[in-house]
Amino acid sequence: MAPRPERTRGRARLVLVGAMALELGACLAWPAHDHSGWALLLHAVASPAFGLSLLALLPAPYGAPSRLSAAVLGLLTFFLPVLGMIGLLCTLPWALLRQRVETERPWVEVQVPDLPYRPLFLGETPLRAAEGALAEVLRHAGDPDKRVAAVMALRHMDDRLAMPLLRIALKDPVDDVRLLAYAMLDKKDQAIAKRIQERQVALARAEVRQQFFLRRYLAQDYWEMAYLGLATGDVLGFVLEQAALHLDEALKFREDAGARFLLGRVRLRQKRPTEAQAELERAKAGGLPDPTILPYLAEAAFLAGRYDQVQVHLRNLESRFVQRPPLDAVVGYWTEVHS
Repeated sequence: MAPRPERTRGRARLVLVGAMALELGACLAWPAHDHSGWALLLHAVASPAFGLSLLALLPAPYGAPSRLSAAVLGLLTFFLPVLGMIGLLCTLPWALLRQRVETERPWVEVQVPDLPYRPLFLGETPLRAAEGALAEVLRHAGDPDKRVAAVMALRHMDDRLAMPLLRIALKDPVDDVRLLAYAMLDKKDQAIAKRIQERQVALARAEVRQQFFLRRYLAQDYWEMAYLGLATGDVLGFVLEQAALHLDEALKFREDAGARFLLGRVRLRQKRPTEAQAELERAKAGGLPDPTILPYLAEAAFLAGRYDQVQVHLRNLESRFVQRPPLDAVVGYWTEVHS
């Protein structure tokens, strides 16, 4: 905090004493009726002089912006004759002496934090290491409370990442961990099932122009159950078939690239690569960009055994779209090893 130059501070002290003398003169002249005008004039001169001089005595950072600070001090002393000056002289030095001076420290020692209930972020990219760390806690932490905390942290992770970890927690030997994981899975399952039921009721009473959207939403709900791993075995086959059925019906009302794309993904999950490729090609023709479509076309080609097409599709991806795992490793394998 840089001090003012000594010469400036000396002048400011003289002006401050002069302003206080003028204020004292105004107080003495005020009781006399003939001198009240002189008293007001002395007070009007003393107030800005006191404000400017006091401002010059303050450390530099406290005087910025100087005009505004001087105006505030001058108005305060003008509208509070005598008391304003006395109050400022008593409070400002005390406040400056009591101020907390913070020194810069190169590091701060902290205790090892507990497991966070929210995932950590670096800029806009979530730390993928958090997924592996939580998996290690769920598998190897000896303290059940830490495993419970890990399950609680999964509430704030993406559902796609959280589901495999919740299934690890379902095998925990402690009842509290298992029941908490089961409750979280059941809550997600019930929420989707409730949406499906409500939309099926709405579909039965919907007008023709509304059926496209309702069937599209129903397909998305069924797909979500499969995508998140809430359905397995025969149930998985059922929900995929229902998703495909509603998408086929929706496309009878309106051609839609997004619906074609979702139908292509459903067919991929059903291991029907030829139909998946046809739907994905239609979605691409409908306007969906290559970075969205090409990875799935490569998957369809792989399932169909057309490995040369896998390499073609992945090579057509721009490099800026393949920098995230696991796509970066897949593209690197097929474009380098198979080149």
